[in-house]
Amino acid sequence: MTATLQVRDIFGTEKYERFSRGLDFYNYNLSDRESPSVMLNLRFNFNNYKQPREGDNRGGADDDF
Repeated sequence: MTATLQVRDIFGTEKYERFSRGLDFYNYNLSDRESPSVMLNLRFNFNNYKQPREGDNRGGADDDF
């Protein structure tokens, strides 16, 4: 099991401002986060079986030194 906790904008200071302009348009956008965000992600691995690698002779009598 793996758990990940993310906390963003703890102090409430995130603001995003953008504007674009062209020959016949002008666009302005201001975003302000109202509260901090908290995310908790849990990951479970079921049947995480790994096959032995080829040539892995653990405990065998064919060990070369």
